[in-house]
Amino acid sequence: MSIMVLFLYLRQGRGVGLMCRHRLTVGAYRDEHGRPWVLPSVNQSIQELFTNPYNIEYLTLSGDTEFVDLGTDLIFNYSKTGRMLKDQGRVAQLQSLSGTGAIYFLLKFYRDCINRNTKVYVQSPSWPIHNTILMNLGMQTVQMKYYDMDTRTFDAQAAKEAHMNVEPKSLVIVQVCGHNPTGFDLTKEDWEEIIEVYKEKEVDILVDNPYQGYVSGSIEKDAENVGLFIDSGLNVMFAQSFAKNFGLYSGRVGCMSVVCDTREEAEKVEKNLSFFIRNTTSTHPKFGADVVKHILSNPELEAQWHRDLETMANRIMSMRSALVSEMQALGSKTDWSYITKQRGMFALTHLDKETVLRLRAEKSVYMLDSGRVSISGINPGNVKYLAQSLFELTE
Repeated sequence: MSIMVLFLYLRQGRGVGLMCRHRLTVGAYRDEHGRPWVLPSVNQSIQELFTNPYNIEYLTLSGDTEFVDLGTDLIFNYSKTGRMLKDQGRVAQLQSLSGTGAIYFLLKFYRDCINRNTKVYVQSPSWPIHNTILMNLGMQTVQMKYYDMDTRTFDAQAAKEAHMNVEPKSLVIVQVCGHNPTGFDLTKEDWEEIIEVYKEKEVDILVDNPYQGYVSGSIEKDAENVGLFIDSGLNVMFAQSFAKNFGLYSGRVGCMSVVCDTREEAEKVEKNLSFFIRNTTSTHPKFGADVVKHILSNPELEAQWHRDLETMANRIMSMRSALVSEMQALGSKTDWSYITKQRGMFALTHLDKETVLRLRAEKSVYMLDSGRVSISGINPGNVKYLAQSLFELTE
């Protein structure tokens, strides 16, 4: 298991260390009992897919085109111009190995086919894999301050200004919904201002979009800021993952798309991306794509999926509130309300490394040295122990 993966072990009763009864794992939803949860829509889709002999032939280099079209609709249908761009054939779109694969291939495409020497700006902190992919591709990376790790505070104005200060004709990787690891998102108004500056500077964009629907419980609401980039007229690429919002973690299913000026340009982009795919991963996993396609093409299943998203999002939000309430009830001198202002799966706490190490040693609570925890695994059975542990080792 990668050292970047967060494990938060909560000791209860006599269980300690590896014998503990509760574990919060980064990047995977857990139900109110701390167990993995197969979305009802996904479970039903799987049952229906396997009622007949299952086709296990290879997919094409671009993937399952019907799945890709339905998958990219989840962002392009919720913008002013997205539907028009797709109808005009101006969107290059292919299946990907979840969001990670999309980011890798889009960055490789940008390096090899657009500008090898472009500076790539990354929000700091960000998902660590953004930086490691760029490092592996040998691309120039510039850290763009998004959150103050020294004071453990989020200043939206400072974050906005950092985005606006990027060099002209650079590439920027942005998260606009459920920012990992901070949980703090800029507003629609903030992004509108930033986009206007990017137009002047001819900045190119890669939008990493792994949490749509998982943050607010609404696909449409979580697509709002993504849609601003679709409508911007900028050169924009999108990486979508369906690991979180469909619970298809091992399915490795996602989409990558690029907004182009013409249909001919979109076809060339797809050919280049297909070439990269053929000479690396060769083809795409079929199972996850079939599950998503089956859900999105069936009105009843899609309606159930939207309810499943609400279930996950609401439980995560309720656990944020529960943790803050427990800390208040214990009389903590620290204002923990920032936890409820963050959004999505993660919470970046104010805890320093020394406190994190004490939590491990004295309370069997394990998290990254940065103090990042996963909200998705907190549940009614462990939130009191977590709060008590934090209370005893903090002011």
